[in-house]
Amino acid sequence: MATLRPSLEGLYAQRLGEQREFDVLRQLEAKLPADITVFHGVAWSSVHNGVQWFGEFDAIVLAPNGSLVVLEIKAGAVEFTDDGARKRYGDHVKDVSRQTRIQHAALRQRLRANDLHVHMAHLLVLPDQAVPAGTIGYPRERIVDAGDMPHLADRILAAVPATAPHAPTVERLFLFLDDVFDLCTDPGARIHWVRHAVTRLSEGLATWVPRITHPGGVFRIEATAGSGKTQLALRLLEQATTQGERAQYVCYNRALADQMRRMGPPTAAYATFHELAVNDLKNQEKDIDFTDGTLFARAAVLYGQSPHARAWDLLLIDEAQDFDAAWVEGLRGRLALGGRIYLLGDHDQQMRSTARIDWQDAVTLRCKDNFRSPRHIVQCINALGLASAPIVPRAPLDGAWPGFHVWPEDDANGIRATEHIVGQILAEGVTPDHIVLLSAKGRQSSALLSCATLAGLTLKRFTGDFDAMGQALWTEGPLLVDTIARFKGQAAPVVVLSELDFAELDDHVRRLLFTGMTRAQWRLECVMSAQAERALMEALVDDDSPAASDKPQ
Repeated sequence: MATLRPSLEGLYAQRLGEQREFDVLRQLEAKLPADITVFHGVAWSSVHNGVQWFGEFDAIVLAPNGSLVVLEIKAGAVEFTDDGARKRYGDHVKDVSRQTRIQHAALRQRLRANDLHVHMAHLLVLPDQAVPAGTIGYPRERIVDAGDMPHLADRILAAVPATAPHAPTVERLFLFLDDVFDLCTDPGARIHWVRHAVTRLSEGLATWVPRITHPGGVFRIEATAGSGKTQLALRLLEQATTQGERAQYVCYNRALADQMRRMGPPTAAYATFHELAVNDLKNQEKDIDFTDGTLFARAAVLYGQSPHARAWDLLLIDEAQDFDAAWVEGLRGRLALGGRIYLLGDHDQQMRSTARIDWQDAVTLRCKDNFRSPRHIVQCINALGLASAPIVPRAPLDGAWPGFHVWPEDDANGIRATEHIVGQILAEGVTPDHIVLLSAKGRQSSALLSCATLAGLTLKRFTGDFDAMGQALWTEGPLLVDTIARFKGQAAPVVVLSELDFAELDDHVRRLLFTGMTRAQWRLECVMSAQAERALMEALVDDDSPAASDKPQ
């Protein structure tokens, strides 16, 4: 049985053509030998005839002798003419022959650039069509049609030259193909592709959850970080507003609410719970003093007690694990009759001590699949036992292992060490807008958040103040710095966790680390004290940790 990378387990086809590709991949997995690896959905970019091209290989088969067989899978009908093969998509016609030539040239170019001189064959797989003869652009021996499909594995093996296995070449090719980014030319392109791939893979919740109906209209989604809760939220908001319904998104952190406002449909409403509570208080009190330290707590208490109208057809509460039960009841009371409420949460990211909301009329769905974090980051999370149950890595790449850096005794709070790490990342060509610095401390106690600059860059940070309209005020700068707690629900390609200083890995620290580490889409660096490092090392040898069975060997 061959190995598929990534595994198809937990993936859902979004269209008929993709389903046929999955069928072919499962056939390859079952029929090819165990020493074969099949990479699929491999993104590439290249310059061909002065034009920048982007695309995706349907499948690349890696043989034990280092040979490659590239498969172009086309579901449905393909038209063959004297000029080659063409595939029709509605009113658009794609030149399959030209596409495969460019793909072949792009892969060959990348292989040679990395000093990988290997044999490469190509097959056009047409699972739904009979092809009696080839054309000048596509010889018949390079086509696998519907009649040939039972012998697809044999056709692939026949395309591999009979040479001895060569483990060093296979190892290099494995790293080359498994790390999608090595096919691109710069970190910006790498980040573009990882975001595209993660979004595509993590659409399962957004596909299936909206199809579930329940008379009570209450849905609880208990899903781990990177499982696709954001895509689900956007899909629910889009469907509701398209149908003319009144949709309200509510979360705990202002930064997350602002992000969803930018991403979601403009006709939906977005707010933090405290923003709703303060706006409600404005209707009762003429003058609101945002410098009053008790304002938000007082508004939250009064929110559920104030008169209100049933205004929403859809209520979506994100990061629900941090909501007090009274807040949720107050929000639910404003739901229109027959309306729907979705609570999206993850107990492993709970930052506030709240009682669990227990509604007997709720339909509950649970998901432990992480599509966002590179596999090595998830494996590290499981090895440290940071989650209540092992997380299933579903990301399209392994990525690098997280970097752990201990600051010296004379480096108070690790600011110099953090600056050094950021400088290294910038020197590698990563732009500041792809980096986020997150402090494990609160905003008031963080030395990092009091810095105006770092690594020669001005920091963008929350000042702690609000304008007359209650909007949060930020400093201007290209490099974002925030706390782990405030950045919850968001993500960035490169995440640097700083000011990690703890004596033991208690529940609070586990949740803090889990939340911070799962923000990274590509790369993670952790800057910590010596005692924090000791606590992590003790966790690695503690066989009683929740994910001990997943520790790397």
